[in-house]
Amino acid sequence: MKNYLFTKIAAIIILLPFMYACTEEEPEPEDTTPPKIVSITPTNGASNVATDTEIKITMSEPLDITTIKTGNLILSEGFSFNLGWEFEMDGNSATIKPTQPLKEGKEYTIEFTSGVTDEAGNPLESFTSTFTTIPPPDTSKPYVVSISPADGETEVFPTDNIQIIFSETIDISKVTDATFSLKRIGSSKSEAGVLSMVGEKVTFNPDNELLLNSKYQIRLDKKITDLAGNPLDKDYLFEFYSLKSGCNDVEVYSNSNLGSDYPKIDAGVFTLIPDNLQYAATALFIEGDYQPPYTISFDYKIYDDGGVSGSYDLGTADGIVFFFQKNQQPYKNGTTVPSGNKRGFIDDGTGYGVAISPYGNRRIDYWYESPDNVLQSTATTLAYTGNTWVSARIHLFSDGFDLYLNGTKVMSDYTDLDLTHSKMGFGAATGGGDGLHMIKNIQVNSSSILCQ
Repeated sequence: MKNYLFTKIAAIIILLPFMYACTEEEPEPEDTTPPKIVSITPTNGASNVATDTEIKITMSEPLDITTIKTGNLILSEGFSFNLGWEFEMDGNSATIKPTQPLKEGKEYTIEFTSGVTDEAGNPLESFTSTFTTIPPPDTSKPYVVSISPADGETEVFPTDNIQIIFSETIDISKVTDATFSLKRIGSSKSEAGVLSMVGEKVTFNPDNELLLNSKYQIRLDKKITDLAGNPLDKDYLFEFYSLKSGCNDVEVYSNSNLGSDYPKIDAGVFTLIPDNLQYAATALFIEGDYQPPYTISFDYKIYDDGGVSGSYDLGTADGIVFFFQKNQQPYKNGTTVPSGNKRGFIDDGTGYGVAISPYGNRRIDYWYESPDNVLQSTATTLAYTGNTWVSARIHLFSDGFDLYLNGTKVMSDYTDLDLTHSKMGFGAATGGGDGLHMIKNIQVNSSSILCQ
């Protein structure tokens, strides 16, 4: 019995190390993974953030709260660094609470540096995010920056619109008959029309053309507001004057072959060159400066009733030219007005000509600076009219023009114009031919500019 007990005790002693080895736990692996910021609210780049907002973040794992301190977590605005904050963490979530309300309309930056670690001491991946708070309320009163026609402007075309540029976008619904009016002085009625707005610019397009030789007043009431409800800084009154009576002065130049009686006007019809007169030339300039865009229209007649020179009978004449962006000074200085295919257009390196050319191949020529520098030519039977009138209309832009004859487009050119000079008018000439050259009904933007 003793031997059995001894043997059993000895067996237990021998097995103890093996039993202990089977029950001992293995150590956990070391944490070497750096923590990360998974999400943040407000999101990076957010705008219109409330000034009392709290910043919410989610981490990939809890952080060592002792490493969340100034210099490791930075809340800044502009050049103001280390703004006050409180940090509260609950597991993988945390809240940053600014200790002072945020300012309106400012950009804020939250930055975590690598000084922040997880509980195993692994440094946080550096993280930066920004957001912008709501803008401050708009309390600035809008004002008029410019207006067209300008206050005190004269010679305003009857078809011109009213354009007003404000300092900011205004509430178009506040522009009513009670707060805006265009009125002719002496009239009790305001002009009716259509309002439109693009950005800060408001345009008023009157239903009817303005009367000539009249004074107009534009009124803006300070009850007009911007989109925030701020009223205009004051009431506004602007005045301008429409084109005088429809009669512009005309300066006329001619060569010695034309004689003192021509060109002449009779009931609104200009006879530039009479029939049966060879090697005559004339040019007339319409008073004023003209820069595109504008539209000029006129009627013309080029006719030969048989003439004095049989070889040039039946419609041979060098034609009429409408010239624009021209320098008038050479004419004033007494330079001879050239006849023949120059059509009264002095070669001085300025201006453009749209020439109605019945001589040879009947056509329209478009030239720059000189009749010898033709940019485009288009054949048309309307270059010679016979004893009838042809209507011409030219739409001029800063980058070209469209020409219509009897309502049909016959020529276009879309090339930027040289706008150095701003005079316009007409020239006409004969060479060996001797046809009649006449124009009438000259209008700019549908308004007569010569006495009719």
